[in-house]
Amino acid sequence: MRAKRALTEARVPFEVPRGAELAARLPSVLEVVHLIFNEGYAATRGEDWMRLELCDEALRLGRILAGLVPHEAGVHGLVALMELAASRARAVEPALRRNVFRPPRRRRGTRLRRKARRAVRRG
Repeated sequence: MRAKRALTEARVPFEVPRGAELAARLPSVLEVVHLIFNEGYAATRGEDWMRLELCDEALRLGRILAGLVPHEAGVHGLVALMELAASRARAVEPALRRNVFRPPRRRRGTRLRRKARRAVRRG
């Protein structure tokens, strides 16, 4: 908040870059937003495996970007990707807190196994 206050007090204008400047800067901005989301989805530090507040912040920033540059497909694609992953995070996160991991279910009677058994029986 100190930086925001300093910019406000200095009356630094905010404007969205246009043309070539936007094209040059947007990929870096999208990469940073994606990195923030990834750190929230799979935390590299701290006690928690997920930091949903970082996911929420990245989504907020992505939505702001989508509003500022509505004709940039890459922005909408990133927001859609983050929305999809975030919808799953709410379901996964409680299990991670309890360290509950279930082993993968064995599928019995799959078509391939049945074919193999028949082939062995036939000899």
